[in-house]
Amino acid sequence: MSELDEFYVHTVDVATHQGSSGTGPIYAANQTVAVYREPIRRLVRDETGAEVISETTLYAAPGSASAFTPGSRVTVDGATCTVITVSVLDVGALPLPAHVVVSLT
Repeated sequence: MSELDEFYVHTVDVATHQGSSGTGPIYAANQTVAVYREPIRRLVRDETGAEVISETTLYAAPGSASAFTPGSRVTVDGATCTVITVSVLDVGALPLPAHVVVSLT
């Protein structure tokens, strides 16, 4: 159990982006992930370096990082958002809790 688990008081549904086909993007089946949701607008850079406005930031346990690949669809309070960036904060030997930060459109 992570030191931050008690803070993950929200849930989101994630359809992980798995690639593309001739008919469009391919997504995995939805999974529910416990997160802390921060509805704040920020300017972030996507994986190509382009500046994009993020409307929501999610914080989650490190084990959920693979669900949030860039381009994944995330349903937050009935609205569908797209993952812009994912940062895994691995603290190594420091006595701090590791976590994942996800920026959404």
